Amino acid sequence: MDYAALFTTLAALQIAGWLTPGANLLAIIAASTGAGRRAGVLTAFGIAAGVTLWTILSVAGVALLFQLMPVAFLALKLAGAAYLLWLGFGALRRAWRGGTSALNAGHNRSSGWAAFRNGFVVLMLNPKAPLFFGSILTAFIPAGAPTWVLVGIVAEYAILSALLNTITALVFSTGPAVRWFGGAQRLISALFGVLFCALALIVLVGILAPG
Repeated sequence: MDYAALFTTLAALQIAGWLTPGANLLAIIAASTGAGRRAGVLTAFGIAAGVTLWTILSVAGVALLFQLMPVAFLALKLAGAAYLLWLGFGALRRAWRGGTSALNAGHNRSSGWAAFRNGFVVLMLNPKAPLFFGSILTAFIPAGAPTWVLVGIVAEYAILSALLNTITALVFSTGPAVRWFGGAQRLISALFGVLFCALALIVLVGILAPG
């Protein structure tokens, strides 16, 4: 087996996921522009921690249980939709009050744990996570792969997730980005609120849709 090609393919899959807009990206942008670079980076680290945990579960085969237990997967989807709605309504409420952007409700510039926690929860409750890690990722993991390959996959996803998401946080916490978002805080909070709610509705529609 060409393990170099395997690791390259898995890295490409992760980069493609990073470039795809979704709840993870939105959470980092909201934290970076609303609470500063530190909050953005810690949110990115929280997401990376979630990616690491999902990768471990995937390598261990635990993520496949979601395919075998539809009720568990449904519960995860509902929890993810509920959390996205909570973030969305919180942002809309702050926009109505003229407050700051989407993820500021639970933390401020000095509360690093809340930023990390928000990133971790958003990733863990993202319904796309079990689909990716339980189906796509595991499809590329060769049967009978040696332990060092499995450990390498976990390390690759942990490091690459931290790096890519930190880049997002650094870009959106630059002076121009913060000034632009800061000058339109009410509008941005409303936008984040609508986007979070839209993501939640997409999840709910997917649950209710036939087939």
